[in-house]
Amino acid sequence: MKNNLIALCVLVVLCAGYSNNQGAYGFFRSETAWNGGAGHFHIGWFMRGFSEIRDVAIVGEQTGEATHGGGDMFFGLGYAITDNLALNIASSIHGDGVNYTDSDYNRASMGWGDTKLGLKLSLGSEKFAWSIGPVLSLPTGSDRSTALEQKNYPIFGEAYGNDGGVFRYFSSGAIDYGFVTDVSLKSKLMTLDLNGGYIDRNKNDDEMGWRNNYTIYRAALSWNLGKVVPFIEVGGVDYCGEDKFFTFIDDDQIFGANEVYYTPGISFRPGRFSLTLAFDVRAWEGLNDRAFPTPLTDSTNITTGWGVAPAWAGIFGFSYCVDFKPEGPKPAMLAGTVLNDKTNEPLCANISFYREGSLVHSTTSNTQGQFEFSAAEPGDYRIVASLDGYYEDAIEILVNAGEKIPLSLRLKPIPTEGELTINVIDLATKQPMVAKVKVGDEIEEETSTMTKTLKAGEYKITASVSDENYLPYERTIKIEAGTKTELEIPLVKKEFKIVLPEVYFETAKSEIKPESYPILDDAAKSIAKILSGNPMTKIEIQGHTDSRGSDVYNLKLSQDRAAAVKDYLVTKHNLDAERLIPKGYGESNPVVPNTTPENMAKNRRVEFVIVK
Repeated sequence: MKNNLIALCVLVVLCAGYSNNQGAYGFFRSETAWNGGAGHFHIGWFMRGFSEIRDVAIVGEQTGEATHGGGDMFFGLGYAITDNLALNIASSIHGDGVNYTDSDYNRASMGWGDTKLGLKLSLGSEKFAWSIGPVLSLPTGSDRSTALEQKNYPIFGEAYGNDGGVFRYFSSGAIDYGFVTDVSLKSKLMTLDLNGGYIDRNKNDDEMGWRNNYTIYRAALSWNLGKVVPFIEVGGVDYCGEDKFFTFIDDDQIFGANEVYYTPGISFRPGRFSLTLAFDVRAWEGLNDRAFPTPLTDSTNITTGWGVAPAWAGIFGFSYCVDFKPEGPKPAMLAGTVLNDKTNEPLCANISFYREGSLVHSTTSNTQGQFEFSAAEPGDYRIVASLDGYYEDAIEILVNAGEKIPLSLRLKPIPTEGELTINVIDLATKQPMVAKVKVGDEIEEETSTMTKTLKAGEYKITASVSDENYLPYERTIKIEAGTKTELEIPLVKKEFKIVLPEVYFETAKSEIKPESYPILDDAAKSIAKILSGNPMTKIEIQGHTDSRGSDVYNLKLSQDRAAAVKDYLVTKHNLDAERLIPKGYGESNPVVPNTTPENMAKNRRVEFVIVK
């Protein structure tokens, strides 16, 4: 039987991934707070085996060495009823065997274990989840019996056998219940699972009043490398009895060792299947662990000694999972680039994805201008790229399930400069004129025309010539970003005069006839240029008449007509009223003698004269 015990341990050196030994979603003992989502189903099968040769004095005169071995086979399955609620069920088969080196008095037992039921409520997100749920254990396992009979067992071979275990109890002997709570955290490839719970065992010793309750504590750290998932579990149970909740590592002389195991392993996951290799290593050896294993009594269903916490155990498992929930539409892949529309250089821009008006995803393009959204649901999308200093660009597209759509977004730089073109002319001749021109704080240039690129803002423009008969020009202009501004600088002589002999008024009145409006409109353009470039200049509007009528009458008529012209220029052309001075001269300044009707027409005139 010794070789068979060793063969058992070699056979069971492997552990599962998707389902743990209780049918919950996890590794071997540990479980995760997530449940796989509505419709997720998993089923698992596990084996665990251990063996060791120890010195023993056990029955009567028996002394020497004995090979002690055992194995467990677990069956479990779980199903997620909703995204937040999952159900799991599990059972087991156990085997114990003792092979005495110097005797044929070998012992063995095989039988069913109890059936475990669990319900788990999960809450959280993709990165963090918490769960809690009740657990129930039904005593479907074989009751332990001390009656022995000669049997031939698989693996163990010929031995004296009894029901319910040799040095362990295969069943707790009663309905047990409690709860388990889990916390899971995920960061990139790494996941941490923390489990805790409390089980109330209802097998009592009427004589001593024992109640062997226990606390569960476990942790698992795993690395999801795709088809390979290395992991390590740490944890065990704490037999705390009825009056305590936690005793941690201390052995209890009545209830046995508080077994704690490190369980490293690696899970292979080629699709829906999982196959994992793992093994238990006992964290430390307590006082009870050093004794040869034996049940304490037939009433407490508690094992003391090495059997409850062997120094090592090999574990093998296999599991399969499938999602019965109908698969939704496959997400689309939206990927593209963002470029500077002017230079074609890539930009690190903000990318926003709007689906039917609602923001569903946002990201930033990388240094190569690339971005992607790999979980786009079907629908109408508007993709917007934005970056400080650039105009937004947007694309509207219809996205179908499973599509891969390339995108190209180009951002136009928001201009910060404008263009200014200056032309200098002689206002009287309308011909180009060379002058010393200065724009803002830039160096003065002598030219008749220039074009400059300037940052947006206000600039003082000055122009002058060496001829002192010309008034210096000065004006402030505003340069708008992205615009072209043309400025004509009209240089005017101090004695510049505009004579308008064809401004007609109603007879003996100051009312301007409509046919004179175009003449005044044309004169207003020149006056506006003079005023804009010479902020201190004022212009006198002079009214003149012929010699008909009295001097007093003609003086008043000419004053009224000059005032009427000013009013027209101010109201129609928005010229500065403070810089227009109307003055009537009557018949005092004729340009020709008032001897003929033609000469009188020449003397009836309006003149614009620079006075300051």
